[in-house]
Parts: sequence; C-alpha cells; structure tokens
Amino acid sequence: MKKIIFYFLFLLPFLGYSQTYWTGAVDTDWNTAGNWSAGVPNSSTAAVVASCSTCPILTSNVVTGGLTVEGGGNLNIGTYTVTVYGLYWMNWGNLTSNGGVIDANRTGNVQNSQFYGNLTLRINSAGTNNYLGGMGGNNTYHNDFTLEAHTGDWTTFEIGRGFVDTYKGKTIISNVGKGWLVVVDANNSYNSPTVFEDDVEFRNVHADEGHLQICLNGGKIQCLKKARFFDNTNSFNSYIWLGNAQFDDETEVDTRKAHISLGGCLYKEDFILKNREGALVELSWSNFEEAADFVIPPSVPFLYGDLRMSYSSFYGSASSTPLNIQLGSTSSPTSYRPNTLVKLFYMWSINRELNLQADYIQYQNSTFHKNTTLKRIGVTGTTPSGYIGGGVCPGYSRFEGTIKFDNEFGDHWVLGAYGTDVFKSDAEFIEGNNSWGALRASYSSSTTYEGNIRMSTHPASYNGIVWGENGGTSTLVSGKTVSIDQFGYGLLTLARFTQLGATTPQTINMGTGAVQFYESNFGSPLQVTTSRIGIGKSTFFNASFTKTGSGADGCEGQNIFKKKVHIKNQSTGSIVFYSQNSKVDAP
Repeated sequence: MKKIIFYFLFLLPFLGYSQTYWTGAVDTDWNTAGNWSAGVPNSSTAAVVASCSTCPILTSNVVTGGLTVEGGGNLNIGTYTVTVYGLYWMNWGNLTSNGGVIDANRTGNVQNSQFYGNLTLRINSAGTNNYLGGMGGNNTYHNDFTLEAHTGDWTTFEIGRGFVDTYKGKTIISNVGKGWLVVVDANNSYNSPTVFEDDVEFRNVHADEGHLQICLNGGKIQCLKKARFFDNTNSFNSYIWLGNAQFDDETEVDTRKAHISLGGCLYKEDFILKNREGALVELSWSNFEEAADFVIPPSVPFLYGDLRMSYSSFYGSASSTPLNIQLGSTSSPTSYRPNTLVKLFYMWSINRELNLQADYIQYQNSTFHKNTTLKRIGVTGTTPSGYIGGGVCPGYSRFEGTIKFDNEFGDHWVLGAYGTDVFKSDAEFIEGNNSWGALRASYSSSTTYEGNIRMSTHPASYNGIVWGENGGTSTLVSGKTVSIDQFGYGLLTLARFTQLGATTPQTINMGTGAVQFYESNFGSPLQVTTSRIGIGKSTFFNASFTKTGSGADGCEGQNIFKKKVHIKNQSTGSIVFYSQNSKVDAP
C-alpha cells in the first residue's frame, strides 16, 4: 500500500499532460512531428524517450510538460536547454550534453543512468514548487556536472538516495533555496562511498538562509581531488552538515554565517578554513594525517566565530609541520563574549607542535604530544565592556611536550577546573596587561608537574597568577624548579603547592609584585624577594624572605620553618604574623 501511494505521488505531475513517445521514424530531429507518436512535445505534453536506434538530438531550446528517458533511451541535448514544466524522470537512460541544461520543476526519480558531457540540472528554478522529488542514485556522471536545486521554505530535495553515484568530472552541487538539499542518503551499496573523481563543491547560496546535509543514514563520500564547502547565506540558522567522508586532496571550508559541522572525516591533505562573518565551525570524529595542515589564510582572517574540535586526532612525527591555528586579532573584544572561541574536547591525539590563539580557549580530555602554546588575546590595557565570560578548562588532559599558557585577554582563565591535567615537561604561565582577570592554575584538581615551572606577568600589569584557588593541589617533582621571569604589580598566590626533593634550590624574585603562600610545602631551600608578602599554614626548608615594598603585610602564620629561616624587611612597611609559627631543626 505504501508503494502504491509513493508512486502515485511521483506520478502526480503527469496528471493533466498527454504523452508523446519518441519513435525516430524520420530522423534524429526533436522538432520533427513524425518522430513522435503524438506530435512534438510542448508545455502540455510529456515526452518519453525509451530504447531507440535513431535517438533524438536537439537543435534548439525546447519545452515539454514532462520528460522521461528510460530503458536504454538516449537523449542528446547538445548546448541547448530543455524546460520541463512537470516531472523529469530517468531510469536506465542515457543523456548526452555539451554544456546543455535540464530545467525541471521537479523529478520523479533519476537513477541507474549515464550522463555524458558537461551538464547543468536545475530543479524548481522558479522556486514555486513545494514538492521537488529526488534522485535515487546509481548514476554515473562522466564529465562536469552542476546541480542547482531551488528548495522552498519547507521543501527537501535529495540526490544519491539509497545508491552510490559516481562523478568523474568537476562537480558543483548547490542549494539555491531556503529549504534542505540532501546529498547521499542511506547508502545501501555495501558501504561503498559515492566517489567524486575530480574537484567538487557543495554550496549554500540563497540570499537569506539555506540547509545542506551530506551523508545521512550511513551514506559516505570520497573526494579524490579538491573538495570545497561554500556558504554565502546571511543567517546563522543556515548550516552545512557532513556525516562521513574521506578527502584525498585539499579540503576548503568557506562560510559566511552558516553553522559548519563536518564529522567522521579523514583528511589526507590540507584543511583550509575561511570564516568570514562569525560562523560556528565544528570538526568531530575525524583524523588529520601528517600531510594535512590546518590553514587559516591571512587574506581571510578568522576574526569572529567559534571553532570546536572533538573526538579527533592530528597525526604527526618529529618532522611534522607545526599547527598554527591563529584566530582573532588585536582588536577589542565585543561586549559579553569574546570575538573568537576555540574548544578542544576529547582530542585523542595532537601529535604535532601546536600554536593556538583565540580570545577564548577551552580544552578537556585531550592529549598534546608535542610542544604546545595556548594564547588568549585581546587589547593590552583595555577594559572589556561588560562581562566577557570566563575561560574555564575542565582539565583531564595530558601535555607530553612543553606547554605555554598565555592569557592576554581581559578575563580570568581557569585551568584544571574539575579534573587533573598531566604535565610531563616544562610548563610556562603568562598573564598579560589587562585591567582585570588572572590566570588560575590547578584550580580545583590535583596536578603533578614533572617539568620546570616558569611564570611571568607584563611589567605594567596589576593582574596575577593564582594556584589552587578552589581547593586544587599542585605537586612539583624532585629536581625541578619554580621561577619567575618577570612580574608586574600583581599577586602570585601559591596555595596548596608542594615542591618535592631537598636538593634543588628554588628562587622566586617578584620584582614589584607580591607573593602569598598558603598551605604550601617547599622541601628544598627557598629564596623569595618580593614587594609584599603573605605566609600562612605552610612548611619551608632553609627559607629566606625579603620584603622590599612599603605597606603592612599581614601573614596568617601557623607556618613550620625547618632548619634556617631568614625574614628580612628592607622597606618602611611591616610584616605581621597573626598566629604563631614553628621552627624545627630536623629536616
């Protein structure tokens, strides 16, 4: 019963049209009445071309109420246009074109057919139909092919529905309407992909909004040459969605505002991203082979929008080219949110040196095998207008190479907010010169640092670096150091910070900055020079503290000083301990 209804719906466009069948009794001329069973087709007559030995060849543009090419029939349209007012149908047919056009209101089904020569297929070019039909698949396009589907506000057109197509020439598949264009849906050919053997471009080009879905319900594509995803719509409700693909050559995404979501992909060559007006770009469940660089062209900088990568890997080796993913600029952030955001979630393996820059950076459950720099940017010394939204990194990540966190954005950056990060090499923490905000390390997790720790702030900055603010703990392994390159006027807080080992002297020189120790433990000799100081509930071995700045510094006390302790006030200010300290001779 369902099949009867289905075919009835497809045949609806034939209702009201008489049919005329190609006989080829005279010659190959479409416009010769004697070649047709009921005269030359016109706007109220549907043309049917079946198996023929003398097949039709167009010598001019033609109009027909419907067009069917089936059962071995062959139609040669040359350079001309066939305007089909009703249904366009092909099954086991052949169509030859030399830059010609099929301009049809809708399709019944187009499947199991061969297309030779360069062809443009337009569906619903007037944009007046609400039912467009679809194309079943198992077609071969031997040369260049262009599809322009004018999907209506609530209409869908499908190409490659259920079976594999093969595209041998350059291919352009465009959604020129506001509806949904679906490419490769429910591929049932034993997991074989639809193959594009030459350059292919998927396009959303309506002036307002459009939706393009590729590889639904198990469908997949393979692009042997350059693949391009292009959006020129003017709505953030637009999208291009891809479910499963292999790209053997360069891949380019060029979006205006549409949400781009590419999943289940294998990239063998460069991935080029052009985000022109603040789109959200998501890349998930994908792998980038070693030869695949991630490119943001300087000619189209990524100044606005989001980049989210998850459940994916970048393969590489010692000789791999570094990943330079640079979003944003030195322009001022907009109110309430950063201009550019990057989120790295469950990145299984980033096996290349990474230099990442954006206003907002968040990472979670990811592994960074090589040296990594994560830099949040903004205007130095500029106060953001309104709340920007704190950068919170949940943690659960692993850094096997060196890591540098550089917070130049006017906001807090929280690291290790919920889970433990693993640092196998040196870690550097930098806070820039904005009017507010701080870099917050080991926020609420227990973190071990197996390399040296270096810290610095801008020399004119009043911002600081805070460790263990929300109950987190930090452990620096034996033989490694914690040091300050330079520090401005801000505060360094070392809370619940433990330095293991007794033979690696530690030096903290704050310059004009201040330092506060709380529930910390330094096992090696420590020398501290600081403008202001706070010490509470901490344990030190052979420690020396020198205060150089004015003002009264209140210290909580309850400290344990092992062996020697030297507290020197070189300022006009004072150092006050509110609770008693202890000194023990035993190490």
